[in-house]
Amino acid sequence: MFAFMVLQAKDIREIWLSMPDTLVMYLDKNKRIEMIDYIDMKVKAEVRNTLEGMSVMDTLTHDFLQVTLSEASTLQMRTLVAEDGDSVFCMVRTFRGPQAESEVFIYGYDWQVVRQLSFSPASIIVQPDTMSDAIFADLMQLMDVLLVEAQLSIEGNTLTLSASPINLNKEEMEKVRPILPSRTLHWNGKDFQ
Repeated sequence: MFAFMVLQAKDIREIWLSMPDTLVMYLDKNKRIEMIDYIDMKVKAEVRNTLEGMSVMDTLTHDFLQVTLSEASTLQMRTLVAEDGDSVFCMVRTFRGPQAESEVFIYGYDWQVVRQLSFSPASIIVQPDTMSDAIFADLMQLMDVLLVEAQLSIEGNTLTLSASPINLNKEEMEKVRPILPSRTLHWNGKDFQ
């Protein structure tokens, strides 16, 4: 006779409440509890953060949350199942100033970093079939610095990446847009690919 073990992933609420205060200086545990309480009361989950600004929990499901920490910073978290059956979660912190740049971490439920993911802006750039090599090279010259923004999906285990060039005017941004499509990666139990 075989015994089957059912692994239960922690609810994202539990992870949110157990988060060390040092990871998000804006919100101590009391503020995080207050946000959850507001969600349960079905009112706007907005609290005054420790920097005297406002933070809002925008979305909360059993396996995903998104919080606007400040006008320039957001945080997303999603529970995931690892290849070996363990449960982990992904945290994406995005900073805007003025272009967006994200940090992506995979954590165990003990808040130990399993790994930090990094994405090369070059892996997002695509030369369309209809674009000449000369035009593509000219567009690449415009982009001396590229930042990568990451977004977790609310519905599934995907991570969407987009590249943001900095120091471009509106006309230059329109020119480079065709070579900067978003790229969606899927969680395979070990990594986003």
